[in-house]
Amino acid sequence: MQGIWRYALAAILLWAVIAGACWKNIAAEITVRQEKGKDLEMPRSDQMGHNHPARHDMLTLFLSGDVMAGRGIDQVLPHPSDPVLYETYVRDARDYVRLAEAANGPIPKPRDLAYIWGDALAVLTTINPDLRIINLETSVTVSNDWLAKGINYRMHPDNIGCLTAANIDCCILANNHVLDWGEAGLVETLDVLTAAGIKGVGAGKNRQGAQAAATFTFRDRGRILVLAYGSGTSGIPVT
Repeated sequence: MQGIWRYALAAILLWAVIAGACWKNIAAEITVRQEKGKDLEMPRSDQMGHNHPARHDMLTLFLSGDVMAGRGIDQVLPHPSDPVLYETYVRDARDYVRLAEAANGPIPKPRDLAYIWGDALAVLTTINPDLRIINLETSVTVSNDWLAKGINYRMHPDNIGCLTAANIDCCILANNHVLDWGEAGLVETLDVLTAAGIKGVGAGKNRQGAQAAATFTFRDRGRILVLAYGSGTSGIPVT
């Protein structure tokens, strides 16, 4: 392998969602309404999504910022990783669980894989978006090839069900944690996501893979391309 290329983002996620015909149709509808003097109010979220096929010109997206399923979260799921951490202040991921329990009471373990979403899962079910995209700030790996960077996030691959429980379609990987557990950790993350039917963008096994867009096609409603890039000023090496 010639090396692993990554495009990572720490503070600001620069990724583009190109909706093509979908947004063109929405803009056209607004123009028509303006010309006819009609109310410009757009449909509510509960009027959109898979359950409302009448809106052929509309796609509903769920866009989430950082999703971190490591540390104490991974420890309360059915398949916890090795709890060892390499932080200056915490050396065992279970300490985060103990801190949470000290503040909020006992946490029964193991929790089901949908646990991490809390009440948000019911909202997602109600809205039923066409595409669900998150910024995954956690390596999905059992690799012990940790990088000395202060904080290293990982989730056990057998806990990938916490993402499929929310029907996540795409994970942004252009961030400062996908290489926390080395190249082996990145490769395993990519493989686990692929096996789960989740597309990853912004990182790859080569330059072409890292730069490739994830494509989602919606019959009669166009397609969405998801791209993810990172800034060289975010503290992460480009290669």
